[in-house]
Amino acid sequence: MAEFTFLRANEKYAQYWYRESSSSQPISILPKKHSYRSVFSCDRDRVMYCSAFRRLSSKTQVFNSQKADNLRTRLTHTLEVAQVARTISCQLGLDEELTEAIALGHDVGHTPFGHVGERTLNEFSRGLDKRQIADKISVDKLHYGFKHNLQGVRVLTEYSENVKFSNFMLFGVREHSKLWWKSADDVAYYQMYEPYCSYSDGNNLFPAWSFEAFVVKWADEIAQRHHDIEDAFLQKIIPPEDIVAKVAPLVKIIDDENITRKYDRLKTETEKLARKDFTDVQYAFAHTLSSFLVDAYVTVLIKEFSRVFRHFSNTHKIVDSESFDKSYLGLDIEEIRTPMKFSDARIYKIDQQLGESLKHSILDSYEVQRMDGKGAYIIRKLFRAYLSNPQQLPNEYVNRFIKIELGRTLDDDKFEQLKSILRRELKDSYTENINVWKDYECREVLRIISKNDELSRMTYDALIRVIFDYIAGMTDSYAASQRIDLY
Repeated sequence: MAEFTFLRANEKYAQYWYRESSSSQPISILPKKHSYRSVFSCDRDRVMYCSAFRRLSSKTQVFNSQKADNLRTRLTHTLEVAQVARTISCQLGLDEELTEAIALGHDVGHTPFGHVGERTLNEFSRGLDKRQIADKISVDKLHYGFKHNLQGVRVLTEYSENVKFSNFMLFGVREHSKLWWKSADDVAYYQMYEPYCSYSDGNNLFPAWSFEAFVVKWADEIAQRHHDIEDAFLQKIIPPEDIVAKVAPLVKIIDDENITRKYDRLKTETEKLARKDFTDVQYAFAHTLSSFLVDAYVTVLIKEFSRVFRHFSNTHKIVDSESFDKSYLGLDIEEIRTPMKFSDARIYKIDQQLGESLKHSILDSYEVQRMDGKGAYIIRKLFRAYLSNPQQLPNEYVNRFIKIELGRTLDDDKFEQLKSILRRELKDSYTENINVWKDYECREVLRIISKNDELSRMTYDALIRVIFDYIAGMTDSYAASQRIDLY
C-alpha cells in the first residue's frame, strides 16, 4: 500500500527546545545532523535508554502484575502500542521511526498504580483532597493539574538524563490522550510546555503535528482494547463465551478471510474451555483473542486512515511532499486533531459497546477497584509525608525545588523577598548564585523555608510540583516500600 508517503512529517520543521536558566523562556535550536540516523530515529533510541522508560516495567497497566507474572505492565503495553503503530504507519507510508519514537515515549509520564495515580495527584494539585495537610494553603490556579501525557512532556524535557527530544515526538506524547480533564484550566501548569511541542519561525509558534502522532493515539486504543480483555479473561473476570459474543459482530462487518478464520478458532477454543480442558487451551484462547482483535482493528483503521488521508489531500490540494510542506504551517490543527470516527456506523457502534463493556466488566470490577483503592491510599500517604516533612525527599528533588522551581514559580518581587530572608538567616554563608549551592546548602534553605509560615505559603506550589515528580516517577513496588519506610 504505502500510498501516503508524501504526508510524512518533514525533518526541516524539527526543533529541540531548552531553557538557559530556571526563569528564562525556552529557546529553540536545530538538531545536529547524525551521520546515519534521522532526527526521529535518535528520538526513538534516546527514549529507550531513558530511565523513565525502564521504570515502566514495574508500573501497573490495569492489573497489578505482582498478582500474576503473565499480566501486562505499562512497559509491555508500550511495546504493543509500538508494534501496532508501526504496522499501520508502514502500510500507509508514514515515518515508522517517528511513529515508534512517539509510541515508546507516550506513557513515560505515567504514575505508579495506573490511572488512579494521576487522578489522585491531580486532586492534590487543586487542593481537592479532603484530608489535605496544608488546608489553609490554596493552590494558585496557574499551577493546577496533573495529567500523565502532559507530565510525559515534562519528564522528557526535564528528567531525561540531559538529552533532548524533537518537538514532533513531544507533540505526539502530549496528544496521545485527552489534553485536560474537563477544561484547559484544569491543567494550567503545563501551559509552559506549549513551545516544546511546537515549531518556531522566530516570531510565531505552530503545532509540530504529524499524522504519525494520531496513528499512535489510535494504536494506544487498540492495545488497551485487546490486552485488557485478555488479562481480564486470564484473571477470570470475563468468561470466554461472553467475549466471543461481544466481538462476533466485527467478523460480519469486516469480511476478511483471515479474521474469520481466527474467530472460528476462538469459538473452537471456547468449546474446549467449556469442557474444562484448561491445561493449554486458556493460553491459546488468550493469544488467539489478542491476534483476532489486533488484526480486526488494524485492518479497519488502515482503511479509515486511508479514507481520511485522501479526503485531506483532496480538500487541501496536496499531491506530493512539496505541496504538503508548503501548506503544513497554515493548516488548522483542530481539523487534524478532531477525533476520527469510523465511517461505518456499525463499526463505531460495536467499538463503543466494547469500550463500555470493558469499563463495566473490568475497570469497575472488584479486583481493579480494590487495587485502585490501595494505589490511591499509598500515593496519598506518600504525598502527605513529603509535604509535612520535605527533608525526606532525595537530594535531586530538594536541589530542583531550590535551584529551579522556586525561580520558575515565584514572581520577581516574591523571589527577592525570599532571597532577602535567606541573606538574613544564612548571613556570611549566603551565596547569590544558587546554581553552585551544594546538597547540604539546599537542605538548609529548605529547612528555613519549612519553619517560616510565610515562606511555606509562598513556595507551596513549587514544592508540591517536585513531590508530584518524585511520586509519579516511582514504580509500584518502590512506592509501596517507601510508604512502609515512612510510616
